[in-house]
Amino acid sequence: MKYKKLLFDLIDYLDAFESLHDGGSHEPEIKDFADFLSWRCGKKKKLEEEAVSVTRERAAGAKNIARGVSLLHRYSRFYIKKALTESPLQTEDEYTYLVSLMNGESMTKTELNNLNAMEKTSGAEVMRRLLKANLIEQRPDEEDRRSMRVSITPEGRKVLVNLFPNLRLCAETLVSALSDEQLTAFDHLLWLLCECHNEMFTGKHDAELTDLHAETCGLKQSAGGALSKRLYRR
Repeated sequence: MKYKKLLFDLIDYLDAFESLHDGGSHEPEIKDFADFLSWRCGKKKKLEEEAVSVTRERAAGAKNIARGVSLLHRYSRFYIKKALTESPLQTEDEYTYLVSLMNGESMTKTELNNLNAMEKTSGAEVMRRLLKANLIEQRPDEEDRRSMRVSITPEGRKVLVNLFPNLRLCAETLVSALSDEQLTAFDHLLWLLCECHNEMFTGKHDAELTDLHAETCGLKQSAGGALSKRLYRR
């Protein structure tokens, strides 16, 4: 039957209409049912339009955030470049790799790359420059001789200590426009995103973009939990 689904829909609407008028003194007429259908269909259409509007607003918000994060990273590099002027470090990446080792614990090169969300080839180049400048050292991993562990040298620690005042100034400059409350909220949300994307980068590196999108959408269901900030030793 061509219009079977339409008939079922009408029956459902009729049941709802009957429930609405059940017990009333007024005997409903066909015009009343037509008005009810118009109201219900209009309500459904409005809900659908609102859902589309919310989706569009979220997409626009996501686009703005992505661009904002990209710009913020460039501004950060602009300030850090000034801080590194008198330092043997050439790039922001060299600084982040070095400070990741500041607590004295050695890491495998893979661990260091993952911590800094760096591809293997690019990370190897950063470590090569740090090794050449005698700011880090490497040795074979005792548990896996095919792997190398890297650690900071006394010279590397000295370079960082000398840099810290200017780098703190960079960080404060970057967020100086925020109030204390805004800074706390931004810090929380930023690290919530960083933890989410670190899971994608380290655990699902070869997945398709559509699969990564689906995975991150699933994570937002539990995003209200406590934030561990385990990614970066601060």
